[in-house]
Amino acid sequence: MKTKLTALMTAVTMLTSASAITPVQAADVNTTDTDISTIPEWIPTSFEEALNFRNTYGATHIGKNEKDNDTVCLVYQKFPQNEYTLHNGNEEMDEIFRETFTDDSSQLMYEVVAYTLYHQNAGACYFSIDFADETNEYVYDYHFASYGSGGIDEKDVYSWLPDCKTEYDEYIKKNGEVSVNNGYVVFCLEKNADTPYSWGLDNNSDISSINEYYISDCNEESIIPLDGGKECRIEAISFKEDGRAKIKFDLTLIV
Repeated sequence: MKTKLTALMTAVTMLTSASAITPVQAADVNTTDTDISTIPEWIPTSFEEALNFRNTYGATHIGKNEKDNDTVCLVYQKFPQNEYTLHNGNEEMDEIFRETFTDDSSQLMYEVVAYTLYHQNAGACYFSIDFADETNEYVYDYHFASYGSGGIDEKDVYSWLPDCKTEYDEYIKKNGEVSVNNGYVVFCLEKNADTPYSWGLDNNSDISSINEYYISDCNEESIIPLDGGKECRIEAISFKEDGRAKIKFDLTLIV
């Protein structure tokens, strides 16, 4: 896309970190009867490991070597006020692990689920893992593909769009506060935590030219609410057609 963008960010102060809450939860399910010594060591098997996974990889991670590049793991928060179900959209995937971990002091809950391909080198296959409530009011889709080599590739926007603090820091170090990636204009927005300010689109932005819009919270998740620091968020925007567009974010006082 050859869209020329005038990107304006009005910064008052920038800096964060309350725990990020990804609004995704699955309904309670029976855990798989798995010997944890047989699964890749990077798959979380405790609350602490699940928390670290979320802050390092976000919601998803795929093995990186030949022994486990056919395995994908998802870690997501569970919330009692919302009942979500998880759907594995392809029979080529075998669920090898599922468990819920809870921290009694904070009441945080993480569900960990891992899948592996039934047969490596079995030809191309595509599958999705979706989180949806009964009304489909909120749906979170993760899409994957394998091309017969045994490895899995993530094919959704989160294959490159950060959804955790570690990925956010790496992305902004490499690309800066405003960048273009995979047909999206990406804004990395930070603000002081626990302050009455919020980032938002300016009313003079060319909203009618927007095609798709993703918001990704990248705050550090913690069992203890952090005092001070910064809150980090990414907003990624694609446009309907080539041309010129003006998108402006302002950090304004919430009244």
